[in-house]
Amino acid sequence: MQEDVPHGTDLLHLGKAEAETEENLTMAYKPVKKRISPVEMKILLTDDNPVYERPRRMFYADRKIVDDGERGYRRDGCREGEEVRRQARENIVVIQEENQRTFNANRRTEPEYAIDELVAIRRTQYGVGLKLKPKYLGPYKIVKMRRGRYTVEKTGVHEGPGRTPTMAEFMKRWDPSFGPNERAGWPNVGNDGHDEQT
Repeated sequence: MQEDVPHGTDLLHLGKAEAETEENLTMAYKPVKKRISPVEMKILLTDDNPVYERPRRMFYADRKIVDDGERGYRRDGCREGEEVRRQARENIVVIQEENQRTFNANRRTEPEYAIDELVAIRRTQYGVGLKLKPKYLGPYKIVKMRRGRYTVEKTGVHEGPGRTPTMAEFMKRWDPSFGPNERAGWPNVGNDGHDEQT
């Protein structure tokens, strides 16, 4: 009986009664055709705004000017789109010049350093336990410079990278009163047997 089961279903692992039940279920199965629903989906746009716009990489104030110009263009149905774009470009230039003026007004000039000059560099990577360590590492010798960017190299044995690029705002001139950076660990609290010389 198990040999004439349709579609090659293997029922040898079942008992005789279970195999007969399975065979009857398989023979009685008839697929039912799916019903088609009369519902259709329509997307209705209520305005002329596009569904998708590519993002513009502009500052918020600049983007607002351009968006206002585009809104006026759509609202008025202007054919003079070039005029609107020209005015937007002029407004953007005015705002950018104002931003540059205010930025430069508060900016201090960076000091210039010479090659082979000794400097201290600011610690730029902080982690656990580094809050109380010195903020500057050094001494470092400037080995290369190019447009406000410097490559410095470690002189002596102290904490910090051996050779690293840095910029003028993260450096200050090395003063011998800084002392060697040998005790760059936790600060002394109380008397630990070492006398600090200041």
